[in-house]
Amino acid sequence: ITDKLETKELEGCVGKVISEIVGTPDVQVSLSDIASNDEYTYTHSVSTMVYSLMIARKLNYSDQKMTMLGMGTLLHDIGKIWEYKTSASGDAEFTTNGVLFGHLYMGASLIKQYSQKHSYNKEKVQLLTHLILSHHGTLEWGAVSCPAVAEAFALHYIDNLDAKMYTCEEQCENLNFGEMTEKKPFGLDNRIYKPDYNK
Repeated sequence: ITDKLETKELEGCVGKVISEIVGTPDVQVSLSDIASNDEYTYTHSVSTMVYSLMIARKLNYSDQKMTMLGMGTLLHDIGKIWEYKTSASGDAEFTTNGVLFGHLYMGASLIKQYSQKHSYNKEKVQLLTHLILSHHGTLEWGAVSCPAVAEAFALHYIDNLDAKMYTCEEQCENLNFGEMTEKKPFGLDNRIYKPDYNK
């Protein structure tokens, strides 16, 4: 019963985030651009949104706070549309703007551009911009500013966790049970071992 209730609550939360997106045609176009240009970033963005809403529900976040976290996680990498140029074979290389500005700045610029076209709540725009600019967590890791609100801390750790889980899964696909990667994968501090649970 609890699982069913939580699923229904989660569906309602996702619905609120989606309705915010649906009310913003420019953002819809940007999300579809991510889906067509970079499947990983699109999947990662949707996954982090779902994780964030599950965590927010457990923390008894208000609907407003939950919607803001959901929006931030869904849109945190939206600047990657212009950061990379992806070929039909899936190879990606940095664009000139990607090298000069990076996806955090370009994502925040997109939010500013949309907010100037429409009469959005200034506080929400400010918070959403902060979530995008701070989601790398530290200046050392490329954040423009460090997290200063609870939603920004949550986004940073959820983003980091999802990226690391993806790397682990990707590496394990190329391993037999009981084997370990030869090198440390990018972004991780150790080699990856694929356990043989049937031993």
